[in-house]
Amino acid sequence: MISPIEVVGFSDPGFFNTGWGKLLTTPTIGGAAVLLAAVVAFVANAWSIRANRVGTEKTITAARAETDKKIAADRADTQCRLDAARTEATAARTQVRRADAYVSIIEVTERVGLWVRNVHRPSGDQVPALPDTAEQAKARAQLLAFATADVRESWTAWEETAQRAVRADATIRRTEATIRDHGRDPETARGAHQRQDDAQDELEQIRALEHEHRRVLLEMMNAELAERLE
Repeated sequence: MISPIEVVGFSDPGFFNTGWGKLLTTPTIGGAAVLLAAVVAFVANAWSIRANRVGTEKTITAARAETDKKIAADRADTQCRLDAARTEATAARTQVRRADAYVSIIEVTERVGLWVRNVHRPSGDQVPALPDTAEQAKARAQLLAFATADVRESWTAWEETAQRAVRADATIRRTEATIRDHGRDPETARGAHQRQDDAQDELEQIRALEHEHRRVLLEMMNAELAERLE
């Protein structure tokens, strides 16, 4: 049989000379009851401590989960803001490059337009030189890189008309050379004059068409730039 001393764990001999010590060490019903109450209180206190610890751990776990959730939400929000800022910066850079491209396109189209308007005109207005190959190549490269599909389509329509004007000019110059060099041959001169008149009539029609295509192109580019500045 296990001694109450071993169960309770008291090792001080003086304790057993007290009333509680005698009660605990005396094999009576009262001693057993007190011992049982002490054991029950100890176990209850142990369970209470464990329950408090479990509750504390749950509270800490819940708080940690809530903190992690908030951190994740803040991180996602920050990433969204960064992505939006990056997209906006990219759009701004593209807009600046597009504006520069449109300026180059306008310079080329305006110079070509002046040439189409004044070439082979009897008014005697000075005919400006056409843009050189490098200038045209630069404008076309910027057009392909930064212009919208609508602007590229409008440019193509204008460019085809301008090329028709260049071909008409070449025809007129060839017929002038023919008349100058072979003017004494009536048949040759008659044919050259006819081709020259036909080319001149075509050029007159092209002038109005080129002006209209250029107007549409310029208005489209200006509208795009104004829309993005609002």
